[in-house]
Amino acid sequence: MTTATIAELASVYTGYHFRGSVSHRPNGEYAVIQAKDVDDSLTFDSEKLARVDLGLRLHPAGYKPTYQIQAIGFGRSEIEVDPNDPNGKTDAYWVAPSPVKLVNFEPHLHAAGVRMCLEAIYQRSVETLSCSGYDHNWVKNYYYDDNTAPLLPKGTILHAIAWWDNTSKNSNIIEARNLSTWARRSVGNMFIVFEQGIMLTQEQYKEEVAKRREYFAKSGDPIIGCPACFQPLPRQSIAER
Repeated sequence: MTTATIAELASVYTGYHFRGSVSHRPNGEYAVIQAKDVDDSLTFDSEKLARVDLGLRLHPAGYKPTYQIQAIGFGRSEIEVDPNDPNGKTDAYWVAPSPVKLVNFEPHLHAAGVRMCLEAIYQRSVETLSCSGYDHNWVKNYYYDDNTAPLLPKGTILHAIAWWDNTSKNSNIIEARNLSTWARRSVGNMFIVFEQGIMLTQEQYKEEVAKRREYFAKSGDPIIGCPACFQPLPRQSIAER
């Protein structure tokens, strides 16, 4: 595997094992990702050839967006998968410091990883938001539709669960008799959820919930990832009627 900075990629051919991002426009408006939050490196397989193009959209001076996208990736480095274990399991958690609208779901494991799920825990409720299989030969990033992106209140606990297959049936495993632990190499293990979230004020959260209620009422889609959508609307006072 080879790592190169963006500055070095003007004419570099990189491989199929590529993870990138697309711009997200909440309510049609571009959100700002500050330069300090951008990872300026790409990891690729030097034996595979493909073209990489980089595009930047610059805002006018003085532009102030309504929304801010923040990287909220989390995971765990204390990983031990027993030899010949076909169903190892590891957990990781993150607590929302403010209301948040999730943008994507991107599992990142390594050779032994075969599946990841993301749950939201609020009060006494536990809800599965996303699940996907995993193959480290092709890392996938799943972006939520704006009308169904998880819309979570402050204090929500995100719970990520990773499953591992450290047996010879997993073609990514070199030696199934070895204990599999955390490592930077692909033959070791990692456990990260590369999440992006739109951090909301309480007023923005209420506005987003109102829009989501309206969408669900019109579409008839099942309500997922919006706990406030189940709560009864506050009664109007006599003065407000």
